[in-house]
Amino acid sequence: MQEHPLESLEKLEQLRPLANGIQIVIDRASVSPEHGIDTQQDLDRIRKLFN
Repeated sequence: MQEHPLESLEKLEQLRPLANGIQIVIDRASVSPEHGIDTQQDLDRIRKLFN
């Protein structure tokens, strides 16, 4: 899908599927990561939380 004008205007990538008729689902996270995911080690650590 190409960028929708709403996505460009609001800088929210969630608007791309919504503007194209695709439903998105959100949920509240039960655990908050300690910090961002900036390295491969960070990604590996987070992936272990979901396995």
